[in-house]
Amino acid sequence: MHDILFNDRYRIPSTRLDYWDYGGSGPYFVTICTNGRYPFFGKIENGVVRLTEIGEIAVDQLLKTSIIWPNVDLDEWVAMPDHVHAIIVIKRPHVETPSEGVSFPSVSIGNKTPSEGVSTKYTINDKPKHWSAGTLGVIINQYKRSCTVRIREIEPFFMWQPRYYDRIIRDERELDAVREYIRNNPMKSGV
Repeated sequence: MHDILFNDRYRIPSTRLDYWDYGGSGPYFVTICTNGRYPFFGKIENGVVRLTEIGEIAVDQLLKTSIIWPNVDLDEWVAMPDHVHAIIVIKRPHVETPSEGVSFPSVSIGNKTPSEGVSTKYTINDKPKHWSAGTLGVIINQYKRSCTVRIREIEPFFMWQPRYYDRIIRDERELDAVREYIRNNPMKSGV
């Protein structure tokens, strides 16, 4: 990978997989941080997150994700003082791909088991050129925007860190490990 100049500035290349359909069915582990990792959302006391009013807004908007996006389920999640972890499950009909694509079996999400599998929709040479509704990037951007609008009524200097971290969860074992990580995060992070 080499650096790319845009408007005479270096641009960090995307960490997203070029061949993956981020609107395809499956669970994604997402971490979204505040700018500078400033603890806008609260503090941890004895392994429990004590949310501020801003933290409550971040949680409220996160819980609305499944209402705004009917193709999305919210699995395990936690709001930490300076970031939010969530497992976002996108549900789409299963579409088999050519041999260049990647396909995984269905993953059980709690008591919900999507009948569709997880698969790519595009090959490396046939990837989409822009985001479309219901893709992970659009879902995260909508969440960040709706939080920012509400939070800036209270704290005009609130900002998110640019971008977000995501990981494609590929099987039940990995899903269980991510759930456990999210559940234990407050106990490992505070005083």
